[in-house]
Amino acid sequence: MKAINPTFSKRSVQLFVGLLSLSFLSSCASTHTGTVGRSVTRAPISSLQMSARNISNNSAESFQLVEITIENTNDDWLRIHQTDLYVADPAKSKISAVVGSDLKAWAEAMEYKRKRDEYNKSLAQTAMIIGGAVLAGSNDKTASAVGGAMFLGTSAWILTESLQFNYNQATGTEKVPENHVFRSAAVPGKSFIRRWILINRPSNTTLNRIVLEVSTVDNKRDFVEISL
Repeated sequence: MKAINPTFSKRSVQLFVGLLSLSFLSSCASTHTGTVGRSVTRAPISSLQMSARNISNNSAESFQLVEITIENTNDDWLRIHQTDLYVADPAKSKISAVVGSDLKAWAEAMEYKRKRDEYNKSLAQTAMIIGGAVLAGSNDKTASAVGGAMFLGTSAWILTESLQFNYNQATGTEKVPENHVFRSAAVPGKSFIRRWILINRPSNTTLNRIVLEVSTVDNKRDFVEISL
């Protein structure tokens, strides 16, 4: 039997290599899953790099859930004493971080929603979780609604932590759960951590950027502006 020697054009080889590269890149975990911010101070914290991405951002609702990545680019530990959401005029903009008992109430409402949605689970809905982020950006109202609900699955760690946050904590000095961006944090050298924040904003609006004020235990201070 005569052997068949397939031949490939240069264009075919380039296409194959390109597709293989894209497949490899998409399978790699990324440190920053959102937009990387920039310092707006004259003396930034050199080892600090932050990024943010929306997890839930339905303009019809008055809440915007944002995931924050904090990276330490140096070898030494980065010890953050405090992080705050900077809002120039909270009374006028009606923008604020949700904390304390309000945050606890939000988590309970999301849990009720999760339990309700469990009744409607199917193999098709499971498949849609994979494309939830794509659907959430769709112009189609139905697709956007489905995609927006997917955040309950992709950010379950946030919901679980908020539900475990008891009432005494919510009304005490620590008004946010352990992994909230407002809590102090220690980031090992050349490493990163994930944090989150729930922002209250007027309905039918969306925040396109946030500014986080960060202070370290050694009295360094920075303001980081991040696009969403």
